[in-house]
Amino acid sequence: MSALGLAYLVLGSTLIVPSFVNVPVWMHMLLVSYATIYIGAKSSILPSRETQEAISSQDAYMFPVIASGALFGLYLLFMIFSKEYVNKLLTIYIIGIGLMSFTTSVKPILAAFLPAKPLRWSASGTIPIPFKAKEKYPAFHVTLLDILSWIVGLALCSWYVYEKHWAAN
Repeated sequence: MSALGLAYLVLGSTLIVPSFVNVPVWMHMLLVSYATIYIGAKSSILPSRETQEAISSQDAYMFPVIASGALFGLYLLFMIFSKEYVNKLLTIYIIGIGLMSFTTSVKPILAAFLPAKPLRWSASGTIPIPFKAKEKYPAFHVTLLDILSWIVGLALCSWYVYEKHWAAN
């Protein structure tokens, strides 16, 4: 097993083991932080086929304005609607964002453990939108690995919705 695989094993075991064995908080925090830092450092030096994105200075200047507007909007939501409705809306939002980020993160892990031959299936196309030019339709490309990642992510999201467990957050 490689050092990166061991780091993933340590990180995964820190989610499961404390449910059955009393693990000191300091040990849990050290293992989680060291494993996370190691995985992030190793992943940052691995060659990536995706293009790197950078934030512009104009976007950096607008961030506090947009964040203030979002917080003010959240304040208005709590003033107008009851707490239960706002919590349900935020849960749906967090699940959507979490599902997208989780599937992006888990795809390389699933690709390492699954054989490559059955994963060759893919589908591509465009999504027609009324009153839009055909060349501006959004395109999509879905592979079997994407579908498997979504299934794992949906399982974790449904666990979070029903149990509200901290590990599924």
